[in-house]
Amino acid sequence: MIALACFVLLAEPAKDFPEELQARARYATVRVVNCTCRTEGSGAVVGQSGPFVYVLTAAHVVAKAEKLEVHTFSADSYPKPEKVYDSAEVVAQSRDAADLALIRIPTRDRAPGVLTICPPDAVPARAFAALSVGCDDGKAPTCQTEEARGKKQVRRPGETQDATCWQVARKPAAGRSGGPLLDARGRVVGVCSGAADSGGYYSHAEAIHAFLKTNAYRWLYDDR
Repeated sequence: MIALACFVLLAEPAKDFPEELQARARYATVRVVNCTCRTEGSGAVVGQSGPFVYVLTAAHVVAKAEKLEVHTFSADSYPKPEKVYDSAEVVAQSRDAADLALIRIPTRDRAPGVLTICPPDAVPARAFAALSVGCDDGKAPTCQTEEARGKKQVRRPGETQDATCWQVARKPAAGRSGGPLLDARGRVVGVCSGAADSGGYYSHAEAIHAFLKTNAYRWLYDDR
């Protein structure tokens, strides 16, 4: 078991991923502002159905929030936000150590981008090159390459249970919490959760599937 600590280092430019994939990932990544706690994180748009857009993020990003803002970015607006939504609500939040939450935004606007959640039968079984996306220090989303070293059991400060996470070589910068970790095809395989001396940690795809299934949002990864 490895305890998670604070976020530190700044992001570096992404390598080895096509620019088209990186652009799709940037515009499907949002800035999440916890107006109650005056903190900022990131999230990934993972679905749009009817009058709602759904954003996957980390539970600690939205903890104790009475009001949230979600800032979206597009090719025309980047690096400035295209829209700011102040009616976002948390519709699911993990009650265990998984550190996951789902935000719903009521809007008829078309999301600038949507990321697919990797299906269970396609999740990498060993180390792989990954792409992470997040909003360093509350700025516009940026991409960086990651060395995903494999699956680990980790424990965040204050938790009594371990969580299943990806371990990556680099510690994520402040503001990247809740941002997605993507495989070579641009599918979500993790959500940024924390860091320790040994690197960064992202909630594992297995935890994402279990979280969505438990909260009746399995369709977000099954209907693709």
